[in-house]
Amino acid sequence: MNDIKGILQDPNKTSLATIIRDKEIKSQLDNKRVEILKQLLEGSDLNTLKEQLNLIDQQESIYSKLVRAFPGYIGQIFFLSYKPFLRDALKEDKITYYEEYIEFLDTMPDCELDDDEKIVLDQASKTILLTDIEEANEEKMKAIYNTDEWLEENKEMLERYQSFKESSVYLNNPIYRIQEKMKKHMQDSGYYEKAIPLMRKFSTAYNEYYEEVLAANQKFMNKNI
Repeated sequence: MNDIKGILQDPNKTSLATIIRDKEIKSQLDNKRVEILKQLLEGSDLNTLKEQLNLIDQQESIYSKLVRAFPGYIGQIFFLSYKPFLRDALKEDKITYYEEYIEFLDTMPDCELDDDEKIVLDQASKTILLTDIEEANEEKMKAIYNTDEWLEENKEMLERYQSFKESSVYLNNPIYRIQEKMKKHMQDSGYYEKAIPLMRKFSTAYNEYYEEVLAANQKFMNKNI
């Protein structure tokens, strides 16, 4: 409660949208813990409940590490895009990869934005709700798993988007520069080279999705040759 009182005293010093999304994400995780307690009350298997609790703790650890390494909104985007693939309890032979992933995030340097970039990011994300991000992720997954159909249905939109990405309006946009800064940070820190392969190893669902993404990207490139 004290942090909310502090925000109300000077709301202009904080990114309210980021704080709201943060509290919603943590609330979702806490609600799952409450559900586990309810199941315990109803007599559910104790070992199964322990597995579910460990899974929630692992999700929370990944979330906290990502929002430390990346500026609030961007860290939240990463976590929510990974979350659908973090729903299964880790098998014993995969725990090591999860621990290595967490260790990588712990040692990964923060991605620093200057004051102007922070303002741009806050303004761009202030109207984006948690549900907006979750719905966008669902649509992206549908597109990845139905690439041919999606490419055909959105052919004209993709052509316009490609033209826009080559325009000076897009290339001079501050958001584009922030995106490029993020990509460079992930390349320089080894996130693509080390973290992503570790996630593919400890999450079978993410590995399957990643392979679908590679196939979808190839189809997209072929469409634009």
